[in-house]
Amino acid sequence: RSGCCSRCCGGRGYCRSRLLFSDLLHDEAEDLDDNNQADQDHKHGNKAHQNNLNGADVGLHNLTSFHRSVMEIKIESNQIYSPIRDKWFVLKPEEEVRQRYVCRLVDSYGYGIKQMGEEVKVTNSQRGQGAARADIVIWRNEEDKRKGKNALIVVECKAENVTIRQADYFQGYNYAAWAGAKFFVTTNLKETRIFKVVEDAMPKKLEEIADIPSADMVNDDKKIKA
Repeated sequence: RSGCCSRCCGGRGYCRSRLLFSDLLHDEAEDLDDNNQADQDHKHGNKAHQNNLNGADVGLHNLTSFHRSVMEIKIESNQIYSPIRDKWFVLKPEEEVRQRYVCRLVDSYGYGIKQMGEEVKVTNSQRGQGAARADIVIWRNEEDKRKGKNALIVVECKAENVTIRQADYFQGYNYAAWAGAKFFVTTNLKETRIFKVVEDAMPKKLEEIADIPSADMVNDDKKIKA
């Protein structure tokens, strides 16, 4: 009966002050448990949040690693820049078409500047059409270009106001055959025609197709032939 005042319970041991004090201790114990639980939840939440951040970092890293930079055409005053030749040239309609198509080859197909060439002589002949140069030539890779191996794609560019004619296909056939290329493209940007060289035919001929292969397909002969 220690602590009992006997006034409210007649000495029976359930003094109101003791009960109130007991309730207070019980409440404080519950508050302590709640605080401990809150601390645990907070720590767990911080850890989960950090994991989410780490996951976001990984996602951002992956997104960045797969992000392909956009190549922009450079025009200043009456000159246009060729990243393939690393030189500025007089801004002419056909040259602008060429540089815009180079940007498309990089941005849409994934080809690299170092595996392409411009004004490439496709034959050693010095007479007539044999002395012609291809506007854009694409090799499978930089090493093939450096070693002078057969090209993969030959591109002929026309000014936007020039209509692509059937005669251009014959020109493309000659260029592709001379360069040993598998594909020929003729474009004025408003219209683009794409052809595959049918190597089994005698003589070789061009077969019109929907698109050229992307850079990640060029080393797979099955995809190239499909």
